[in-house]
Amino acid sequence: MDFGVTPDGFNRKTFADIQSDVFAYVRAKISKHLQLTEKTGLGSVLNAACDELAEAWEAQEQSY
Repeated sequence: MDFGVTPDGFNRKTFADIQSDVFAYVRAKISKHLQLTEKTGLGSVLNAACDELAEAWEAQEQSY
Protein backbone atom coordinates (compact mmCIF):
# COMPACT_ATOMS: atom_id res chain seq x y z
CA MET A 1 0.00 0.00 0.00
CA ASP A 2 1.19 3.50 -0.78
CA PHE A 3 1.29 6.07 1.97
CA GLY A 4 1.46 9.83 1.85
CA VAL A 5 0.18 11.80 -1.09
CA THR A 6 -1.38 9.49 -3.68
CA PRO A 7 -3.46 10.13 -6.79
CA ASP A 8 -6.55 9.54 -4.63
CA GLY A 9 -5.56 11.99 -1.87
CA PHE A 10 -3.59 11.43 1.32
CA ASN A 11 -3.23 7.96 2.80
CA ARG A 12 -1.78 8.09 6.31
CA LYS A 13 -0.07 5.30 8.17
CA THR A 14 -2.00 4.14 11.21
CA PHE A 15 -0.43 3.17 14.52
CA ALA A 16 -0.84 -0.50 13.50
CA ASP A 17 0.92 0.11 10.15
CA ILE A 18 3.80 1.90 11.85
CA GLN A 19 4.10 -0.66 14.64
CA SER A 20 4.18 -3.52 12.16
CA ASP A 21 6.93 -1.85 10.11
CA VAL A 22 9.00 -0.86 13.15
CA PHE A 23 8.72 -4.25 14.85
CA ALA A 24 9.64 -6.05 11.60
CA TYR A 25 12.65 -3.76 11.12
CA VAL A 26 13.93 -4.22 14.68
CA ARG A 27 13.44 -7.99 14.54
CA ALA A 28 15.32 -8.13 11.21
CA LYS A 29 18.20 -6.09 12.61
CA ILE A 30 18.47 -7.73 16.04
CA SER A 31 16.66 -11.06 16.28
CA LYS A 32 13.47 -12.51 14.88
CA HIS A 33 12.78 -13.94 18.34
CA LEU A 34 12.51 -10.60 20.16
CA GLN A 35 9.52 -10.28 22.45
CA LEU A 36 8.09 -6.87 21.65
CA THR A 37 5.08 -6.55 23.92
CA GLU A 38 3.90 -3.85 26.29
CA LYS A 39 5.40 -5.94 29.11
CA THR A 40 8.96 -5.68 27.76
CA GLY A 41 11.14 -2.60 27.99
CA LEU A 42 12.00 -2.51 24.29
CA GLY A 43 8.39 -3.15 23.32
CA SER A 44 7.24 -0.25 25.49
CA VAL A 45 9.84 2.10 24.06
CA LEU A 46 8.98 1.13 20.49
CA ASN A 47 5.26 1.52 21.13
CA ALA A 48 5.87 5.03 22.48
CA ALA A 49 7.87 5.90 19.37
CA CYS A 50 5.16 4.43 17.13
CA ASP A 51 2.55 6.51 18.92
CA GLU A 52 4.54 9.69 18.26
CA LEU A 53 4.98 8.75 14.60
CA ALA A 54 1.25 8.06 14.26
CA GLU A 55 0.53 11.54 15.61
CA ALA A 56 2.92 13.00 13.02
CA TRP A 57 1.08 11.14 10.24
CA GLU A 58 -2.23 12.49 11.55
CA ALA A 59 -0.84 16.03 11.47
CA GLN A 60 0.38 15.54 7.91
CA GLU A 61 -3.04 14.30 6.89
CA GLN A 62 -4.72 17.33 8.48
CA SER A 63 -2.26 19.67 6.75
CA TYR A 64 -2.93 18.04 3.42
